[in-house]
Order: sequence, then C-alpha cells, then structure tokens
Amino acid sequence: MALSKELINLLDSDEEPLKKRLKLAHNVFFAIDLPITRKEDLILQWLCKVCTIKEDVWSSLKWCLKSENLNIKSHIKKSLIDVLVQKLNENSFNKCNEVLECCNLLLSNTGMQQYLSKKPEDLQSLLKSLIHYVHIYFKDTLNIKDHFIEIDTNTAKTVDESTIVIYNTILNVIENLMQIYKQSINTRDEISIIFIREVLYTLCSLIDHKQADSTSRLGLIAYKCIQQLIFMKNKHTQDKINETVLSELFLVLASNVKALDLQNNLETYICVFRAVIGSYKSDTTTLDTIFRKLIISAGKYKKEILISFFYFFGDTPFDFENKVDNITLLQFFQQIIDDILSVKKLSPVDYKLLTRITYFYPTLIEKKIDNIIYKLYLQEPTIEHNDLLISILDASILLRQEDKLISQLLKNLQEAITIESESDLIIQSFFSLEFKNKFTKLIACFTNSQVLIILKILIDNLNRSCMESLKDNTTCHNITILRTVAELLIAFLNGVCIFGNTSTLTHQQEFISVLNELGKNLSLLIKKALHVNHNTNVIAVLLSVILSWSEIQNMTKYYVPKVKNYELTFPISDDHWQQLIQRITNFGEEECTNNMNKIIIHRIKHYASIDSPIKFDALIDGLKNFWSTILRYDSEIISLLNDKEMSELVSLLVTDMMSNECKFHQWMELISKENLQENRRFLIYLLCHVLVQIGTIPTKGVTKSIIQHIDTKLMLSAEVLGKKKIKKILEPIKREILECKWEQMENTAFNKVKLYLDIIVHMPLAFFKSDIKALLLMIIYTINKECIENGDITTLCNKIFLKLFQTTGLDILQYIDPVSVLCQLSESKAFSKALEQSLRNIRSYETLKTLINSSSTHKESMYIFLQCIENVRQKLDVDQKFIFKKAEQKLCKKIFNILPINIEMPCDVKYLTLILKITALNKETENTFRKCAELTLHKIFVPTQESHSNELLEAGLQLAAILFRNYKEVEISSQIRTQIWSVMLKFPCEDLLLPLIETTEAKLFQNLLKSIHFQMMEELPKLNSNSLENIFIVWNAILKSDMSAKRNKFRTVAIENLFRNIQVINISEQYWSRLLELFQNILSSKHLYISNNIIDMSMNVALKALEKKTLSICNDVLILCGTLIKVRMNIIVDKLPVLLLLYRRAIDIIIQSSKIVNDKVGEHKCRCLLLDIEKLTICLVKQKKDMMRLSPYVIADLIKLLSEGGLMPFAKISLENTIATLISICDQHGIALLSRTLPVYLQEMFKTQLDTFNKFHKFSGKI
Repeated sequence: MALSKELINLLDSDEEPLKKRLKLAHNVFFAIDLPITRKEDLILQWLCKVCTIKEDVWSSLKWCLKSENLNIKSHIKKSLIDVLVQKLNENSFNKCNEVLECCNLLLSNTGMQQYLSKKPEDLQSLLKSLIHYVHIYFKDTLNIKDHFIEIDTNTAKTVDESTIVIYNTILNVIENLMQIYKQSINTRDEISIIFIREVLYTLCSLIDHKQADSTSRLGLIAYKCIQQLIFMKNKHTQDKINETVLSELFLVLASNVKALDLQNNLETYICVFRAVIGSYKSDTTTLDTIFRKLIISAGKYKKEILISFFYFFGDTPFDFENKVDNITLLQFFQQIIDDILSVKKLSPVDYKLLTRITYFYPTLIEKKIDNIIYKLYLQEPTIEHNDLLISILDASILLRQEDKLISQLLKNLQEAITIESESDLIIQSFFSLEFKNKFTKLIACFTNSQVLIILKILIDNLNRSCMESLKDNTTCHNITILRTVAELLIAFLNGVCIFGNTSTLTHQQEFISVLNELGKNLSLLIKKALHVNHNTNVIAVLLSVILSWSEIQNMTKYYVPKVKNYELTFPISDDHWQQLIQRITNFGEEECTNNMNKIIIHRIKHYASIDSPIKFDALIDGLKNFWSTILRYDSEIISLLNDKEMSELVSLLVTDMMSNECKFHQWMELISKENLQENRRFLIYLLCHVLVQIGTIPTKGVTKSIIQHIDTKLMLSAEVLGKKKIKKILEPIKREILECKWEQMENTAFNKVKLYLDIIVHMPLAFFKSDIKALLLMIIYTINKECIENGDITTLCNKIFLKLFQTTGLDILQYIDPVSVLCQLSESKAFSKALEQSLRNIRSYETLKTLINSSSTHKESMYIFLQCIENVRQKLDVDQKFIFKKAEQKLCKKIFNILPINIEMPCDVKYLTLILKITALNKETENTFRKCAELTLHKIFVPTQESHSNELLEAGLQLAAILFRNYKEVEISSQIRTQIWSVMLKFPCEDLLLPLIETTEAKLFQNLLKSIHFQMMEELPKLNSNSLENIFIVWNAILKSDMSAKRNKFRTVAIENLFRNIQVINISEQYWSRLLELFQNILSSKHLYISNNIIDMSMNVALKALEKKTLSICNDVLILCGTLIKVRMNIIVDKLPVLLLLYRRAIDIIIQSSKIVNDKVGEHKCRCLLLDIEKLTICLVKQKKDMMRLSPYVIADLIKLLSEGGLMPFAKISLENTIATLISICDQHGIALLSRTLPVYLQEMFKTQLDTFNKFHKFSGKI
C-alpha cells in the first residue's frame, strides 16, 4: 500500500518533467516482479487523469492498452471510456491517430468487450462519440458538405495517414461490436438498438456503393453486422425475427426520412435491404413482410427507394399471393401503380418505377397496360417515357400478348383523341425511333402465324380508324391515327421474315394474300387523299407506307419465285400515279417529295431494266435534288441511267465534292466502296468529267490542248465494249506530247488540280483497259510536267503512275519519248517499273541502243536502266538474252568510264557494285573492275582522320559482298578485314556475312568472337540497345558456317563462355526472346558438337528466363524444349527431370495468365501456347521408357493446377488432354501411387480424369 502511495506521489509531482514521469509509468506498468498491488489500475487511472490536461500522454496510454493480459477493475474501464468520450466530443484532431488507436485497442480487448456487453449505456456513449468524431473528420478533411460521404480504401490512402487510420478504426470497431453482441446474453436487444440509432446511418454513408462487395471491405463488414445485429443472422443459422429490434429499425428509418435528404436515406435503405435478402431469401413470407414495411417507412422517398431495390432483387423469389394485413403482394404493387397513374403529370421517377416494375414481373401490369398507355399519350415524350414504352413492349412478348398490345396502342390513342382536349397531347408522332427499332427486331423473332395476325390487326385498324377519320374532315388529331398506324406498319414490314428458310409455301402464299389486301386499302386511302384539298401530310404518310410495301414486293420477286399466282398489285394505279406527281410537284412539301422520289426509285428497281415504263425523268425536280440518295442507298440502279442522266449525276457529284473539304472526304469514302468501283460506266463518266474539269483550269498549255480531245463515248466504247476507235484521239495527243511545249500552270490552279487528281487516285486504274490507261498516262504525264513546281501534285501523279503500271499490258515507250522516260527514272519508281514491262517487248538491239544513247548524259538514269535490264533478264527468251547481254556490257562500260578515279561517293560505290555483279563471269573485264573495287574498299575501310558517312559504309559492305562471293582472287589485307568486321557489327550485311566468315583467318576470327562476346555482355542489361540485334544476326551467321577444326574449337569455346556468363548477369526483359531464339539455333546447329555442359547451361538459362512470367518467353522456352527433345534426345534422356521442371513452370505461367486475360488477343495467345504444350507432351510420351517413372509426378502437379478456381474453359480442356496423354504411359504402379498419395480432394479429381481417359482416350483395339 505504501509503495502504491509513493508511486502516485511520484507521478503527481511537478518537480520531475512529464516525459520522465511517463517513462516511470511505462516501466512500472510493464515490470513483471514489482510488488505493487494493482499497479495497472493505478497507472491507467493516473494516465486518464493527466491526458485531459497533457496531450502527450495519449501515446503512453496507447502503449499500455496494447498489453495482452490487461486485467483492470470496472471503475478503471469506466474511466477509460469517459476520458475517450470526452476527448472525442471535443472534435479536436490533435493526436487523432493515438486517440483512435486507443479506442480500437479498448474495444478489441476481451475483458473490455465483456464489460461493454453488460453495460450497453457505456457502449452507446462511446460509439456515439466515436461515430460523430469520424463523421466530422471526414467532412472536414474531404471538404464534404452533405451528410453522405462514401469513402473507399483508395480514397483513404490518398488523403493522409490519419484518414487510413480512421478508416481501419471503423472496420475494427464494427468487427468488435459483433464480438460484443455475441458475448452478450441479456442485452442483445439494447446493443442492436444502439447500433440502429447511433451507427447505422453514418456507417452506410461511409460505404462506397460503387465497389463490388468483394472489393469493399467496409461494405462487406457492414453487411454482416446488419445481418447479425438486426436480423439475427449468424454464419450458419437464422434466429427467430426480433420484433422489438425491427420496430426500432422502422421507427428510426421513418424519422430520418423526414429529417435527412434522399441520398443519405437511399444508401441506408440499400444496405438494409441487401442484408434482408441475404437473411431471408428462402423465407418468402418474412422477406415480403420486411420489404413492405421498408417501403412504407420510406414515406416521401418510397418511389426512389423502391427503384433502387429492384437492382438487388436478382433471382430472389417472391410469393405474390402472400398476404400481409389481408393484402397480397400483387395487390400491393398494383396499388403503387394506381397511385402513380392517379397524378396528372408523370415525373421521371414515376416513369422509372413503372419501367422497373414492368421488367421485374410483367404480370403486375398485365391488367394496367391500357391505363398506362392512355396515360402515356397525355405526357410529353422524354427518355424515361420511351424506356417505359419499350418495357411494355418487352412485357407483352413475355405475356404472349403481342397482338393485343397493338390493339391497345391504337384503341387508347383513339380514345385519347376523342375524349381529351389537353394541349399536351402528342400530335405529330408518338413512337420514338428506339421503340420502332425494338418493335422491328421483335417482329423478326415472331412465328409466321403471329406475323399474319399482327398484319391483319394493322390492316383492320387502317380500314376502321383511318378511313373513318378521312371521310369528312382531316384534322390534326385524325392525322395522328394515320401516322401511328403508318409507323407501326413500316416498323412491321421492315422486320418481317416471312421469306426465311423456315417458312412454308402455304404461309408465304397467305402472307402475300394479306399483303395484297393491304395494298388495296392503301390504294383506297390514296384515292381519298387525292380528293382532300392540298393535305400533303396525309399523302406523305401514305407514301411512306407504300414505300415499305414496295420493298416487300421487291423481296417477293427474288425470294419467293414459286408463288406465281399471287403477284402483288402495286397500290398506286397509273391515273393516281400521274395525279400524285402533279399534286406533289405543285404543292408537295419536302417529306412528300422525298417519299415520292423513293417510290419512283423502287419502281425502277422493280422493273430493273432500261426499258422500264418508269424513267428517271419522273423524279420530282429531276436528279438535282435526289442524286445523292441514289449514290448512297440505290447505287445498283446507276447502270440504268442514260448517257445524259449519268453525265448529270457525275457533274452534280463532282460539284458537291469540290464545295468543301468535309463533303469531299465523305464522297471519296463512298466512291471507294466496292459497288461503285465495279461500275465501269460510272467510273468512265466520272473520269472524263474530272479530266475535262482539269482542262478548264489552265488558260494555255499542253494540258488544256490534249484534254480537248477527250470523247466520253469513245472512251466508254473502248472500256466497256473493247472497241479501238479510241486510237483516233491517242495519236494526236501523242504528237502534242512529243513536241514538249510545256507551259507551267499558275500557283492559283494547284489546289483544284490536287483535288481532281485525288479523285483519280481513288479509282481502280489498274483494271482499266490498256487504251484507257494509255490515254490517262499521257494526260497525267502532261499535268506532271506542267505542275512540276508543286510537290503534292507530283506525289499524286506518281501514285497514279504506280496504279497504271500495277498490271502488265501498257507499253510506255509507245506513248512517251524514250528520252523523257529515262529522265523520269530517277524521279519516279513507277517509271522504272513501266520500263521493265516495256523492255520485255523489245526484240531489236537498235531499240536498246537508242535507249542507251538517250541515257548516256545522266549517270543515275543509266544505273536505273541497267537495273531494269538485270531485273527482266530471267524473263527473256534466248534471242532477247543475247541482245540484252550486249546492251548490259555497253552500259557497264559507259557507267565505268564516267566514274571518277577515286570513288568516294555512296552513289558511285553503288554503281560499281552493280557493274561487278553483272560482269562477274566476264574474264575480259574482271581484272579491271576487280582492281578498281579493291582500291575503293581500301579507301572506304582504311582508318582515316575523317569518318565516312553511314551510307558510304553500307555501300562499301555491299561492294565487299559482291567481291567475296564472285571473285576468288581478292587481295584484301587483314587490316581492311578487321575494319569490315567493325562496320559489320553496326550495319550487318547478310550477303557478306557467310563469305566473310569463311575467309577470315583463325586468329582474327578468335578476336572477333571475343569482341562480340564482350559487347554482348555490355548491351544485354541495357533497356534499349541498337547494336544487340546486329550481334544476334552475326551469331546466327557464325552458327551456319562450315569451319576448320581450329576455328570450330574457337566457336565452341565462345558458345560455352556465352552460356556461362549469361547466367550471372541481369538481362533486360525485351531481349529474352531473341536470346532464347539464339539458343535454339545453337542447339539445332548441325555444324556444332554440343556438350552436356552446354545442355545443362541452356536449361538453367531457360529457367532464369521463366522468372519473368511472360507468355512470349514461355513460347520461346517451349520451342527450346521441343528442340532439345527432337535434336538432342540422346543427351537429354539423363536430364529429363530438369526438362520437366521447365515444362511444368511454363504450364503454370500459361494457366495463371489465362485466368486474368481480358481480350481476344491474349486469349488467342494462351490457346496457341496450350496447344504447343499438348504437342510437346506427345513428344515426351514417345520416350515411354524414360518418362514412365516420372509421369506420375507431372500428373500430380497438373491435377493440382486443374483443381484451382477461375480456370477458363479452354485452359481446363487443354489441361485434361495433357493429363490424359501422360496417363497413357503410366503403369499400374504409377496409377496406384497417385491414388494413394494425393490429398483427398485431389484423389477424387484424379479418379475423374482416369475415368475420362479410360472412356474416351484409351485405345481399346476397336475403331
């Protein structure tokens, strides 16, 4: 006792600093053998007294509360709670983390939980203060004004450390509250009520409802807590419902509905309702009772809350005949519907609620559809209004009342028009585009009998309602009926599939019969409409229906040829046809005109011939207002246009294209489509019109002159009929071009010329006849010459040239002067291609001589000409080869003679290389050219103070490749060879690699291997290395080369060093695939002796590569394993365990990757790799003798992989196939081993796989 007093005196003394006294208190509290009675109580009581004055004390209090064996008296517990409540109520965030951690430690202490379970008033005080503190903190920290907060773990982490501490405190407090509830016996109701009053609303406001339950830890804990404390739901049992707690819940909910806004109430109701579903999903009676009470308690927010509930129903069963207060659930919902329909104007919430009810249980609205539709007719159209109408359509399908719905829609519209006079009645159109599209799609799914019933209903309504409305007077309300029936008819006809493969001939005949009846009624309506004075609205609507009817008529022509006795009669007679055109021409509005023109187009398509009784001149206002529609939607009838109409069409098209950039690109996209690209007649007219327009741009010059010769009819006859009259205009154009009197166009003309040329570029020029291509070649050549100053026009001209020369048949030398052609060679690749085509036709040396003399003034032209000869030489006959060889020799001498003595330019090196390639077997010139080449190589590769350009070095390598391959006596010093190798590592030339390797001396080769090795080790750890790819190319060439024993020994040592060093360096991930590919080439090389050491190191490196866990590396490792099995099986037999380790790791990576793949590309990669696994497994089991003892262990690993959750179906099938392949080589001992040693849950899975193998895979001797 004395020690206790002395301790208290020391702690209370102000003579010592607080820090020293806290240290004393800490030491005494945790001392083990100190003879002070109840020292923990004394220390904690003192800390509680001091912490209200000194905030530094909270850290010491926290450390004391962390004691695992805390045994203190009740009054100390009370003091701790009081001091925490006092601190929390101050709303001060100083020492926030320490205070909250003290709360957390206090509530997690077992003794404290027992105390609070017996003292619910203290629990209520602490929870109330803590929840209020947390709420205030989040509002201040996150700057939130509303009660609703919604915070998740990510938000908590991104704000500050205190936020995540508070978030975790809430989690722990709720978990500890559930533990306190479990420990309580007599106070459970009080704890539940405390939770409802003090915690529920704030807790629900903190939950992030956007996250799924599995990712929102707070949401998951709150869900369990509500189930346990309110609905008595434990982990495995469901206790009897507690009416006291539920009554308190509904009372609190109802009071908060009045006090708080919608969002705060909504989140709480959602949390509670989800807990209700989880607790009573199998008890429909209790679920129904609580559900209704929740809706009733929601008061003014019951509609919004009920809407939110529908999203959580899922597959929850409801008994709609269950009675609560003598009212069934069906009646409960129908009363809600009646309440909504009783208001004059529906709100968006009303629409949404009716929509959700309709989708939830269509029977609920079955008897209310008439009332709902009638109400909808009186409302303004909105998005929600449209969604409700679509939901009713879906509900009628489920209720099998599709035909009844059509009648209801029309009957209620008639009543609304007759009875109501509200100004907000929708007159113009009731059905939205979405509704009509939905109706069209559903029609396609109906049976043939349903289609006929609905069509008859629509016809009946057309007769009864529309005809009656048009008898005396045509008011705007009457037109609403007509428009509504018309819209439904059009939607119906657009979706009808009566002509499908499943339709019988009888059904088709009946459908056409009913369709004829519709046509007769439409004819009567047209006749009556023509007697109504100037009402274009009625005519426009009727024409839209006739247009759809006409489309069906065109369908019957192609899809029902057997129904010959039931030909459809067009609704508009010849007399009415002329009257309609006259009426619309005089008074018709735009809608009327467009519909009539569409019908005219349909009739032209129906007859589908030039001799059609209906011509294009019948179009109202002619082509000028309807040409774009024809091009966009009816391009198949363009071929029916006569010459004048086709000319007018392309003229209107080009004029519109040139009006602005946007239209130009839109029309270019349309012209590029296949249907127009195959219409030769349209293309010729378009081409001629574009060329003529180009001819109008310049004021003088050859372009203007030659385009005047264009004759569309001649070009059309040449292209379509193959006539040769076009030669009449080719000859004068050719003569004008030969005169070369070019006149440069003005800069102002360039923009228009570019646009016109762009149109030509998008035409299929390669497929035109040769005469058309020849004409176009000369015109574009002329344009290019007269617009030489504009680079864009030159580019477009070159594109056209490439298209023209894409196919054979055009001899450029017949139409353009050879000198001009050779001058163009250096400017356009297209001309070199064209020259190659023309060279094949030359059979006289004189022609070649003319070309050689024409090119002798320009070195590059001679070079390209020589290249062209070289390219076509293999395609010539014997006589041609003789004269071309002579031409080659002459060209080579001419080029060589004008080359400088000291060749230093890359282009000159390129010319010399081609000369050497062509004259390689000519002994007369061999020495002269070879010496020049050796001298050139010496100048390029001997080190100088001035570095050479990369272009010159690459040209030098090409020259060296020709020398090494074709000239045996090449005198090149070792110094130059060394320099060539140093350049080769920067610019590897594959043509030079093999001959250079074969001629490199042993000592130089050894130094080269060392240099490559050191450079490779330096570059592999780097992220981006340009030289590493070059090293791989050189290595692959070294592996392919035949070598002497000495050099082969150097190569083998270098390979071993490579494998050894790669194991100890860090390799950048991007190089692993290339490195493994190199190893595959090494192991499969026929020129190498592969030791056991190399095999071991290759598998070790592969294991290291698999640590990256990427699919691309897995692919390369599997190829490496396959190479080892196929090529080095004699060595790999003793190393099968390591190989199987590679095999299993690769499978594991692929399977794990397949679980998280989220796109088609990734899935395809996994499928391919799993197929490779199956192939590799087949290769393995071929080594049955060696694999038999190891296969059970591999099967065990694969069975474990198969047992994991989340496997994709294709991955599971592939694993099962692999297991079956391995089981095929297992003997009875292996099967028994697996059956005994696997865990129980894996044994069952193995048994299933074994049964599957025996049933489907095991060979039984029968086929």
